[in-house]
Amino acid sequence: MDITRLSQPATAIGHYGDKHCWIGLFILHHSYAGQGIGSIALNALERRLRQENAAQVRLAVQLENLAGAAFWQKNGYAVIKSTKDQRGNKVEVYEKPLL
Repeated sequence: MDITRLSQPATAIGHYGDKHCWIGLFILHHSYAGQGIGSIALNALERRLRQENAAQVRLAVQLENLAGAAFWQKNGYAVIKSTKDQRGNKVEVYEKPLL
């Protein structure tokens, strides 16, 4: 499995009306947890976004997803606000500068 090569990573990115890059969904099978594979894949995605001149990237994490929050914080993302997603779930919005 070549996790450093992403074909069309922009398919995972959306602009939700605020002109920021967003990671809509980032999932890794639980059997790969704790091996650094998620961070490697994320670094590859961030490199691709930099090539596309993305200044920062955002994502939302549901409040009860403590493991997800820890992953994003470990990879340099910081909470910029708390809100609700499109389904009414309470989430924290994370952001990381890329440039």
